Amino acid sequence: MAVGASFTASGVPTACTISTTSPYGFKVSPTGPTGLTFGGSNGLFTGTPTAKQSYSVYSITATIRSSTGTYTSTAVALNARVLGIAQSITFPTIADKVVTVAPFTISATASSTLTVSFASTTTSVCTVSGTTVTLLSAGTCTISATQTGSTSYEAAASVSQSF
Repeated sequence: MAVGASFTASGVPTACTISTTSPYGFKVSPTGPTGLTFGGSNGLFTGTPTAKQSYSVYSITATIRSSTGTYTSTAVALNARVLGIAQSITFPTIADKVVTVAPFTISATASSTLTVSFASTTTSVCTVSGTTVTLLSAGTCTISATQTGSTSYEAAASVSQSF
């Protein structure tokens, strides 16, 4: 499942009749992912996840009442991971420069609108501080643009430009 995506998943097989009158129904432990609600009467997670989450295991049990008595099911494990929203970086081509050029600024944007960071991968040729590039010597300068993600977004694939 992904942050911002609707989600419905069955917690326990429903091959039995569940009485929704307490203490009968479904229970989950621990509480489900942020933004999702667990239905105690139907065993379903519903809602829209609002934050990324690494894999977690949820224990779901059903307590049922039948004509022969009350039964509590063996816990069913539900493994869930909430994925962040994918993002990408747009990093325009940097025109060739002569080594004597004054420091200049570069820009890139992430589809998430989060801030993009820059780094030189050729520090003997050029350096980057914030968005300012300084050329140090003749040669090929390669700048990498990155965005590490957030509670809602996955990290973007880095994009490099050389000039």
